[in-house]
Amino acid sequence: MKRINLKKDIIISIIVLILSILNIINNQLNIISLSVGLSIIGILGIVSYFLKLKYFKYLIIVWFFFQLPNIEFGEMINGVKEITNSFNLNQTIDLRLGLSFGSTTSIYIGLNIVPIVFIGLYKLLLSNSLIGEMVTITPVREISALKAFSPLEIEIIDTLKGEFVGTLNSPITIGNKTFYEIYFRTEDKSIFKLNKERQICNIRLKNENKVIETNGYMK
Repeated sequence: MKRINLKKDIIISIIVLILSILNIINNQLNIISLSVGLSIIGILGIVSYFLKLKYFKYLIIVWFFFQLPNIEFGEMINGVKEITNSFNLNQTIDLRLGLSFGSTTSIYIGLNIVPIVFIGLYKLLLSNSLIGEMVTITPVREISALKAFSPLEIEIIDTLKGEFVGTLNSPITIGNKTFYEIYFRTEDKSIFKLNKERQICNIRLKNENKVIETNGYMK
């Protein structure tokens, strides 16, 4: 029954790795720099993710958010404005929005746009990092048809359009149908965490004939 789909994970990982490696290559003449250090953090984050090390999320979020700020200090030198100092840790791709202040001596304060896209990808990595973990669901509504089978021990095997897919530790038989899988999501659509209780909704069972049952279950 175990089904693990890591295609999206692999795509995201390849993007992070390619950007990080290209940035290291582009900075090979200045290998000891914050930008290269950030690239190494990104690579370590992806490796940690696939090794299922829980601190991967901290490495990845550092890699994402430290690319956001873009600050440059400029001066007019021999009639040409030159950048004298800057803080810009973007990884290879640089698309920015910002404002420049001053003329002879200037400061540019901007935001790199590309890392903003990675925020959604980061949430996907967080969700998919729970694949293979065991969780317990306890229906709280008395009208729930699952109340008699509570608590439900589930192994998360996949994520699907914002939902978690899990296999039931003990199949449930209702009438003449036996159910092996369960679909659910958090009530507030927040990131699901193993060490913090969350109210869940849209609980659906899936039987051996791949028919999803929705009526009569807690929502």
